[in-house]
Amino acid sequence: MSIEKRFKLFIFKLVRWEFWPNKIVYFIPVCYLFYLALKTRSLGFFSAANPNIIFGGLLNTSKYNIYKLIPEKYYPKTLLFSPKIDLDYLFGKLNRNNIHFPFIVKPDLGFQGIGVEIINTKFELEQYVLKTTYNFIAQPFIDLPNEIGIFYCRLPNDANGEITGIVSKEFPFIKGDGVSTLIELIEKDERLLSQISLFDKIINNHLNTILLNEEIFYLTKIGNHARGTKFIDASKYKTEKLNMTIDRICKKIPLFYYGRIDIKYQNLEDLENGINFYIIELNGAMSLPTHMYDAQHSLFYAWSEMIRHFKYLNIIARQNNEKGHKYSSFKEFVTMIKIYFKNSKALLSN
Repeated sequence: MSIEKRFKLFIFKLVRWEFWPNKIVYFIPVCYLFYLALKTRSLGFFSAANPNIIFGGLLNTSKYNIYKLIPEKYYPKTLLFSPKIDLDYLFGKLNRNNIHFPFIVKPDLGFQGIGVEIINTKFELEQYVLKTTYNFIAQPFIDLPNEIGIFYCRLPNDANGEITGIVSKEFPFIKGDGVSTLIELIEKDERLLSQISLFDKIINNHLNTILLNEEIFYLTKIGNHARGTKFIDASKYKTEKLNMTIDRICKKIPLFYYGRIDIKYQNLEDLENGINFYIIELNGAMSLPTHMYDAQHSLFYAWSEMIRHFKYLNIIARQNNEKGHKYSSFKEFVTMIKIYFKNSKALLSN
């Protein structure tokens, strides 16, 4: 890559805070979170926000256990496996549960999309199992055309909850011109080029591929910002009918008051009517209002949105505490952090 191109990419990332280090982006909101902890006199206040989820869903949350809180009709068939599992047993169980290629595997205790893969062949599954040192889950790949994240809050003293933000996810893709190779097309797109290391595997397999004119080639269909997906503020999609539908669904998840549900769906009309959709992820107290990552928003807007939602988190936790749901103790908080770093190390080492 030329010096001129490197400089342009440096400027591209410099003026877009979404690519800045997490320590900068989250410093002020995390300070505010600690202020709320001091005000509440508990570092573990967040655990009362969603009492049925360990630590309220802040850290070390089993995805498998969370799925079990959701009515089965709302999420894909989900199986839990231990690391280094016997492959014959694994294939047998997948087949008995009608989970066929392609399907999704992801760490049971995961974050930022690390370890999430779409498995297309038996060889890919074998390689995943061989390198995996943590429990993982398998699910059918839901090939619906749209994916959004809906942030939901409900105060325990209120009858109804509300949608507080919606993010639409645009998977990174290349559009062919009938002449250029895949890598040449990527080099023309500053956003994709700035994240090229995220797509090394697929690029290496298609390095000299020439796409047909107008042909679409997706670099990933994993809807995570850290994996290259573009987040677009879709809060305008919120309607009274959608709010009522999401509120009705979330009330069926026992003691769930705060978090983000990631949904794949056919179209907005169906989603408003509560049909043709799947919840593919539910996040609790760790959830971020990811609509803030829209490029049209400033870092100050992102800070204000995180602080606004942390206020909700604190109020919900305090109201639940008044109803008898306990905060985590200081000892439990320290243990949670230690387990988190241990799990993070395991994920990053694979």
